[in-house]
Amino acid sequence: MRRTCDGIEPIAGAGRILVGVAVALVIGAALPSFAADIQEGTPETPSSAAAVSGTFVCHDGLAYRVVLTLNTNGTYWARGSSCLKNKGDASGSGTWKLTERRIVLTALNEDGWMNKEPKVFDVLKFKGDWILVRADWPDYYNAHGVTDVSCFQRLPPEDRYSFVADEELPRLAPFKAVVEQKQPCAAYLKTTDGRRLCIGGPGATPDVAGFVQVLQEGQTYSFPETFQEYRKGRAAEP
Repeated sequence: MRRTCDGIEPIAGAGRILVGVAVALVIGAALPSFAADIQEGTPETPSSAAAVSGTFVCHDGLAYRVVLTLNTNGTYWARGSSCLKNKGDASGSGTWKLTERRIVLTALNEDGWMNKEPKVFDVLKFKGDWILVRADWPDYYNAHGVTDVSCFQRLPPEDRYSFVADEELPRLAPFKAVVEQKQPCAAYLKTTDGRRLCIGGPGATPDVAGFVQVLQEGQTYSFPETFQEYRKGRAAEP
């Protein structure tokens, strides 16, 4: 990532001197050290995997962005995007495990440049919440501390998805939702009342996995009605 993820490129324009050397030295002497402005997380062991589950993001503007969702059932989803012509979109999915203060991802499906993204993270606490730092490239984080580029931080609450277990899907109270995005066997929904839900996953039942495939991004559906109709259609097939 760029920054804490693969091929590491310097951020365009970083480190350029825009004033004369003499002026810079005078200003530098008058100002406190930049190191004093670096914010760092503190090592802390989560009480359980569920405590650190959720949706995290690491990005460098539009040039690089990865959203990583650690589901409470032990699966994960990763969706990447980039405005760079040689990158484009990427995705990944699999399982994850927490051991003390380290998270390890085991990929089952990957597309595009996601196979070069980090699979091992150190867990730290920052301002009351968890952050994930790429374990195989700590230098950038050590130099810059907590930034959008140096680590994965939780998405704002309005951007998080709640996982819906397969057995719960047909029993949900009726609602309408738009399909915001799809993975190989999962769909991310936004309901009309603002909730965000994820259905499916690497271990999804054949019914749920097949149902996800017929959904279309950008389309609005009635749940669980549409799923129940899909199952009746499959049952009627010869």
